[in-house]
Amino acid sequence: MTKATSVLLEDELRQLDDYYGMIENDELDLDDLEMEILDFDAISLEDMYTGAKTVNEGENDNIMERSTEDIREVEIITKFVEDTLCRDNNVAIMRNINMPDETKTEKLKQAINHLEEANIQRKFYNDIRKDASVALTQAKQLEQKPGIRVFSIDYAQNIHYPSSEMQVGPAFFKTARKCGIFGINDEADNTQTNYLIDECDNIGKGANSVINLIHHHLESNNCDQDNQHICADNCVGQNKNNAVVHYCAWRVASELNKTVHLNFLLVGHTKFSPDRMFGLLKQKFSKSTVDTLHDIEECVANSTVSGKNKAICTNDYVNGIINVQWYEWNAFLSEFFTTIPGITQYHHFIIKSDDPFTVECKVLANNPVQKFNIVKKGVTLDDITGMPNLLVPPGLSLARQWYLFEEIAPLCTSKDAANLTCPKPQKAKPTSQMAKVDQPGPSAKKTRKVTTCGHCKEPGHTIRSCKQNKK
Repeated sequence: MTKATSVLLEDELRQLDDYYGMIENDELDLDDLEMEILDFDAISLEDMYTGAKTVNEGENDNIMERSTEDIREVEIITKFVEDTLCRDNNVAIMRNINMPDETKTEKLKQAINHLEEANIQRKFYNDIRKDASVALTQAKQLEQKPGIRVFSIDYAQNIHYPSSEMQVGPAFFKTARKCGIFGINDEADNTQTNYLIDECDNIGKGANSVINLIHHHLESNNCDQDNQHICADNCVGQNKNNAVVHYCAWRVASELNKTVHLNFLLVGHTKFSPDRMFGLLKQKFSKSTVDTLHDIEECVANSTVSGKNKAICTNDYVNGIINVQWYEWNAFLSEFFTTIPGITQYHHFIIKSDDPFTVECKVLANNPVQKFNIVKKGVTLDDITGMPNLLVPPGLSLARQWYLFEEIAPLCTSKDAANLTCPKPQKAKPTSQMAKVDQPGPSAKKTRKVTTCGHCKEPGHTIRSCKQNKK
């Protein structure tokens, strides 16, 4: 990369700093961001920044030969992703051009207030990321654990395998084996652990799976810091719910952490570190031939030059190793805690060791605190002991196993890979009616409902055409 090009990209990327908050300490290392000179006609700057899109095949070589003057003449169009509320505010402003000034002023105030709230949440997120980075640097110098840890969590879109950049036509119409990805990003050093959840080990994407993966990560990395921050988006079904808040309270009550902060970015303004790492992962995946779960693991490891993207298979079914045990956290936590009224309006939840049964809630980072007691009547600290019951994933149905063996196994590049990803089921193939379960395809034809007369109760005609009624 030439010096002139580096300066050009750096200037443009800094324009996005306030929106994405990815540049720390006023330093921008293009190599650390996994950046390349890309064809700006094929990719927007925002996609470059998040690593969410690749250029057309074979374009990089030509781009490298361009002169500095050619690159400077390229017009860069930045596309900001707006949430629904931002879009509605903009539409309301445009539609009220000919309205009275009072109406236009009110619409402008709504749009400005929303953006100010988004900036407040973004600034808080950036501040705690910087605090975590400073704490880690100081801890390394003193050879001790950092006093604060910040983890950002998110689910990525499922990927399917076997997969190839030279995908054959029939593969488009088939449902290959699925693999979920749950990322936990350590904001202090920007390393991300990606949990690969194979279809056979899937328990859903609800709060229970999120708690299980957070618990495994915190316990595996000895995260017993005084201040533990967990940042997430506003997905109510996964992150922003009572079960996750209850788990944070359980950690404090069990003396695993002194203080746990659960933070959420504003809806529609939730671009954060996991998304960038997911983009690099998907970029590598789209250019790779993947036949097995281990190929996905290798793809994740090679998605960054510095090795900051790591992978853990929750169930390494190939080697028979279970790395993550699933627990029934929802039922366990509901025995001790009650719900928080109007939980979706808050973006910050704080649980402290001096009163682990009280949750301090704030709508925004600079808003006053509202306290809620979430412990059930009669429950004490001594009652909150032990671990939940183990939860066994349902696994693949017999019909799904046969579908993978017959339809997906031929798509693998080798017989050994097919035997690992789509082995032949040990049980006999189910009947045709059972085989339709879990498989894509056109729905069965609906049988037409037989009309019954309301007068004579005979089928085949209505009361209007009933001969007995006419008599």
